[in-house]
Parts: sequence; structure tokens; C-alpha cells
Amino acid sequence: MTRDVQVSRDAPGSHGLPGSSLARVAATPEWLVLLRRFVREKPLGVVSALIVLAVVVVAIFAPLIATHSRDFSDKKAILLPPSREHYLGTDKFGRDVFSRIVHGSRVSIYTGVGAMLIGLSLATVIGVLSGYFGHWIDACLQRVVDAAMAFPSLVLLLVLVSVFGAGIFQLILALGILGMFANSRVIRAAVLGVKSNAYVEAARSIGAGNGRIIARHILPNIFGPIMVLATVWLGTAILAETSLSYLGLGIPPPAPSWGRMLSEARAFMVQRPTLALFPGLAITIVVFGFNMLGDALRDLLDPRLRGGR
Repeated sequence: MTRDVQVSRDAPGSHGLPGSSLARVAATPEWLVLLRRFVREKPLGVVSALIVLAVVVVAIFAPLIATHSRDFSDKKAILLPPSREHYLGTDKFGRDVFSRIVHGSRVSIYTGVGAMLIGLSLATVIGVLSGYFGHWIDACLQRVVDAAMAFPSLVLLLVLVSVFGAGIFQLILALGILGMFANSRVIRAAVLGVKSNAYVEAARSIGAGNGRIIARHILPNIFGPIMVLATVWLGTAILAETSLSYLGLGIPPPAPSWGRMLSEARAFMVQRPTLALFPGLAITIVVFGFNMLGDALRDLLDPRLRGGR
């Protein structure tokens, strides 16, 4: 009798695993399972995540990493090549390029995160209202989105910046509104997919109100697409900020901006090409990291794409 009980406990489960192993697998949190799959299946995503983490660390500890103050200038050290004192050389005002790139990462991350939070919050409200309630609410909201998306993104962004004026907070608001229009369609599509599931109808049949259904069933099940949009839009917002700063409509001086550094380096492309090289590399690496991380998260969180690559 005792021997039979012992054998039954150690017998393989339906998946060929011991009972204790099945219990451990069942008790593993979902986020840990996704993390293991992410590391195992998405090596490029892991590299991108490390790039993003490094940029965030540099932005947080910029005053400790930079060798000079962001506004420090030495009139006797104008347009110097890279050296031990100035790792990436100096610009036309005698400012240390390395220090300004390091401090510029803080400006880019601050602008990107602020624009992402505003844009995705507004896009989630519009997408949920439009996708869940439908009818005239959907028609009115989507016509506004259609009208906004009829304009090229850069043109619409220039209009918003001209209306709000110069300043970092005005730029964040303009980028957030642009992200609201661009991302609300994706969230609306995700809401329509979740809304048609049986558990939503079951919740409605037992008397759950619209607010409870949205909070308990709609929002948790569109969290994956929202996370992907957040990652991708961060890179897009940083690229848009650098584009506006390059045109002279972004972050006002003396705040260091990679786009403004590129613009100021145009006059010295022959004499000091590194003035444009290093800010350009910073923009490329950061945008690449966020975009590739978003692509990897999309493949990981979308069940239709699992195993497809």
C-alpha cells in the first residue's frame, strides 16, 4: 500500500514530467516565463534592452559621468580634436562634446518618456472609448483622428510646436498629442479584439457595468500592445525631438540637444567631422535600441507571432 502511494507520487505527469516538476512549472509567475522566453528566443532584443538600460543609467547619473559641466566653455579650447582631457573634442564655443552628449541623453530620455506617457494615456482613452462603445462615439472620435492623420507627421508637429511655443514642456505636449493620434488606432483595434471574447459577454450577462468590464477585462488584456507602443514611441519621440532641434524648433539653448549639436556641426564638417559623427551615433544607437526592443516585445507578447520567426 505504501509502495503504491510512493510510486503514484513519483509517476510522470501527462507531459512526461514528475509531479513536483509540474507543480514548479505551474507556480512559476507569468512574467518570469516571458523573461526566460525573451532571453532565449530574442537575442537581439536582449542587446537592445541592454542599450536602453545603459542610456537610462547614463541619463540618471549624467552629472557623475560627464567630465565637464554641460555649459562649461573654454575660449582657448575651441574645436579641439579628441584628447585625454576632452574625450570627443570640443565645439565652436569650447564646450566639451562628450559632456554635452552625456547631458543630452537626459534631455532625450526626459522628453521621450514625457511624450510617451501623455500620448499613450490619451491614446488609451480614445481607443477604449472608440472600440468599446462604438456607434456614434466611435464615428466622432475616428473622424477627428482621420483629420489629424491626413497631415504628414512632421507638418502636424511643426504646427503644434508653433501653437504651443518654444520650451521643453511645450515640446513634450506637442509630441504627446502627435502620439495620441498615431497610437489610438492600434489600441482601438486591440479593444475590438478583446471585446468580442466570451468572458466579456459573460461579465455583461451577470450585470457587470461598463466601467468594471473596462477595468477588469479590457485594460489588462490590452496591456501587451500598450507596452509595445510605449517602447516604439519612445524611440519615435526622441527622433522627432532631435529633428525639431536640428531645425531650431526643439529644446532651446543652452540645454544640450543631440539635434542642435548636429545642426551646429554642419559648418565644420570638413574641419571637424567628429562634431557631427558622435551626436549622430548617439541618436542612431538610442533609436535603434528602442525600436528593436519594441519589435522583440511585439513578437513575444502577440500570440499570433509566437514561433513565426
